[in-house]
Amino acid sequence: MSVLQGLPDLGAPAGSGFAAFGREGLVVSVPDRLELARRDGVPELLVSLERSLVFPPSGLLELAFTALSSTPGVPADVRESVLELSVVLGPISPPAALAADQLLGARLAIALTPEAAQVIARLVEDATLPIDAAVRLAVRAVAPRAAFQTEFDPRDLAARLATRLGSGARVTRSALALTLADLLGAGPDAAEALAPRAAALVAVPAPGATLDLVLRAPAEVDHGSVRLDLAEPAAVIAHRVLSFDPFAAAREVAGGSLDRHVRLITLPGLPTGQVPVHVSANLPEPVTDLPTLLADVRIPPAPPKRPHAVSGSLTLDGAGRTGTLTLTLAAGEPPSGEARLRALMSTGEEVEGPWRPFDRRQIVLDRDDFPLPLRVVLASDALLALAAVDVVRRSGRTAGRLAPGTPTVAVPDLPGDPVARLVIRPLGRGRVLELPVDDRQRLDLDPAVLPGFGGHRARLVALRPPVTVEWAPEAETEVRRVPLSVARPEAEIGWTADSPFRPGLRWRVAPGPWSEPVDGPVITVDQAAPVVVDGVELVPDPRDPSVWVYVPPGPFLDREPSLLVAGETAFLQLTSRIDLPEPAKAALLGALAGRAGRVRALPVTVPRVALQVKEDGTWQDVATGGSSGSPPWRTALSALLDPSRAEAVKAALSGTAGRARLVAELIESDIVRVQSRDLADLIK
Repeated sequence: MSVLQGLPDLGAPAGSGFAAFGREGLVVSVPDRLELARRDGVPELLVSLERSLVFPPSGLLELAFTALSSTPGVPADVRESVLELSVVLGPISPPAALAADQLLGARLAIALTPEAAQVIARLVEDATLPIDAAVRLAVRAVAPRAAFQTEFDPRDLAARLATRLGSGARVTRSALALTLADLLGAGPDAAEALAPRAAALVAVPAPGATLDLVLRAPAEVDHGSVRLDLAEPAAVIAHRVLSFDPFAAAREVAGGSLDRHVRLITLPGLPTGQVPVHVSANLPEPVTDLPTLLADVRIPPAPPKRPHAVSGSLTLDGAGRTGTLTLTLAAGEPPSGEARLRALMSTGEEVEGPWRPFDRRQIVLDRDDFPLPLRVVLASDALLALAAVDVVRRSGRTAGRLAPGTPTVAVPDLPGDPVARLVIRPLGRGRVLELPVDDRQRLDLDPAVLPGFGGHRARLVALRPPVTVEWAPEAETEVRRVPLSVARPEAEIGWTADSPFRPGLRWRVAPGPWSEPVDGPVITVDQAAPVVVDGVELVPDPRDPSVWVYVPPGPFLDREPSLLVAGETAFLQLTSRIDLPEPAKAALLGALAGRAGRVRALPVTVPRVALQVKEDGTWQDVATGGSSGSPPWRTALSALLDPSRAEAVKAALSGTAGRARLVAELIESDIVRVQSRDLADLIK
């Protein structure tokens, strides 16, 4: 059930969006309209048309549009989107897959075929036909429910559909829903709940930005038994098609004229062999750590007219990521070769993307052609009104920042230094949130999806009843009172936090001072103050005050390192631990002077431990590994060292500080902690 929580519930529409499944009062917004993005009040639309007596007409359509929702709420998880441009005569561009973040205002460049360029030229001149820019969205959601159960063989169902509708038929979703309901014995009321679950087994989306489906061949469908209970919640992919006329939108703003949005290019009538090639990169913007992006173009020899290969490079800078390169080919020869993206990163590293074929003067490269994986982080206006968001790399360097005016950032995963966490700092009072980053390529942030937002419950436990506890939610001033007696020393309380940065409550035993904000399942009244022993802070376990707990302070050496040197090569082995050794735990217990029956480390996750050496003033990983997963969280590290790194390790083992260190990442209660210790100090 938890994996479905927060997904839009298709059975509970709310305006253009849906209620969030399992999250009372929360709405998930799904885009329901498209608008041209504007810069300085001008729609971002540019049509470049090339005319020549030598080459067929061609063109490039550049536009930026935004998918908007009329219903405010948490953004839906858009998994994919497909864009198609068409007129009543038919499509004028092949379907183009878009990354979800490109629906939020990224610029797109679309190369036009000769036929499409001719149609666009007619539309520009006389506006006789409307142009339709349609986008099909795919959103992960929870299917509607109905009181119906069935069991069937998907391959048998596919065969019956082929008989009824035709093999490989293209059908509308409504027609398929009614046919499925009829074949499986469901009533019309259950068709809406049945269709998204059963259709995924026997059909695939039709090409283009439509809601139609294409039946799969029975031989391609899995054979077996599938049981569906429509009363049980299930995740499905819901589709929605949005469309608008970008030319009409631009004309409306410009008073009926498209002159400022059209660029006509006339190429020389004589076949000189000088061929301009226009290159565009459709990337989510801005991209951090990317001072320079280049495009490389190469064309193989074409004897006998051109026995030599042709190549060139150009810089794609600025928001448009576009440029023009002039190639010298044989007279009248159309360009046909390969292109790639090449990035010079801020770290000084140069990375190259894959080569892609092209056969026209307009080359469009996209996110898949970028040399490194891109992780896009998007923050809602509601969140940026409350906080700033830092995207932090594993090395601790801030890779990007989201704030009002810059709600989106694309961060390349640099080799050896990927994105590790998000640090969300409130603009006013409140706690700082640190969230670990998973493998998703897109992260949507909103106050409602952050930990701490929404309903909370806690149990007040009095150590010395009777007392009357006064308490108030952290962001409120209204005080509430709970009497706790010897007969009733505990009480359940509940509150709702409308800010993830102030989710807790304050409490006191009147007329004493108010506590600091706390947020936990158990709140112990009259709890003892923390005790610090040798830099380790201990507090009573709220579930058992006789047990004192602490955050494990490692990394430590679990055993002495082994360094074997053979000529210019050295081999290092060591084992680290995160928790204290048993003698140190005994010392903690003794320092508590009988106030605790035992001490224990809080449960943590240790995703990464690294041995680092300092080279040229920066710390570099020598060996990395994960922990054993349970106390004391041991990690075995080994590495082959070159002479310079071996020298740094030798110096640290001899007691020289600042040459080598152990670094560990700990996750405790959704808080990411990075702890490090100098190897020389650990040897001492």
